[in-house]
Amino acid sequence: NNNIRCDSVFKREYRRTHTWDYQESSVHPFPFMTFGRPNPTWLLYENRVKGNAMANGCFWSGAPINRFEAGVSDEWCNRLGMLKSFFDQFGQPLIPLVMKSGLPKGEFLNQFNIYKCFLHLNGTGHLCGRFFEGLSRDSLMIMQEMDTMFPFQDEMFFHEKCIFERPEDFISNVKLILSDDDLYAECK
Repeated sequence: NNNIRCDSVFKREYRRTHTWDYQESSVHPFPFMTFGRPNPTWLLYENRVKGNAMANGCFWSGAPINRFEAGVSDEWCNRLGMLKSFFDQFGQPLIPLVMKSGLPKGEFLNQFNIYKCFLHLNGTGHLCGRFFEGLSRDSLMIMQEMDTMFPFQDEMFFHEKCIFERPEDFISNVKLILSDDDLYAECK
């Protein structure tokens, strides 16, 4: 835009729904938070903590956001509605969903190494630290579909059973993954 020539542009927010903004072949997806204190988020991923107790459950910790602010549709978010749909009419979880919030940082991160899976729900941002905190541990991420383009060679980096769009898909996928050790290993 400023008539400054460059060979490559690395977009943190390279999203499929905005590909028309990126007409140059020199633009590459790079959705990693590279700065931050005390550690940049990508460093969490690079220094993954192995070892999982393999408790049969899916861990989630976050705010049950329900936000539809006029004029900022890119940040619309209904985690609350999604979470409510994971429970039946009597308030019982339809899958072993472990929800804990307000934990100290170390204890929070250790929760990922207790359960087989963790849930990543979209928030008001497109990619957040929670995404990489989960990937920094030895748990399988089950994530709500997002339009972020990832910089992986293989377009199908995440197994199809690990991505869901509708609540019922999440429930059926998690039930299947938690009951089938071979599928779990394939997804990891």
